Amino acid sequence: MSRVQTVVVGPEEGDQRLDRWLRRRFPQLGQGPIEKMCRKGELRLDGARVKASDRVQPGQSVRVPPLPE
Repeated sequence: MSRVQTVVVGPEEGDQRLDRWLRRRFPQLGQGPIEKMCRKGELRLDGARVKASDRVQPGQSVRVPPLPE
């Protein structure tokens, strides 16, 4: 297990769905675990709860909970 991370969305990564952005950054994650983390409130975008379909913008920070190896 890794630790809680805060990842900043890069300038070239803007206007993507959160789930697609996460799968590019963390290829070991599937859609099911991403949806579950959103429902449980573990994934946060600038401190706010999110849905998997929310769009990320450059400069926003994404809180990522501990992920399985």
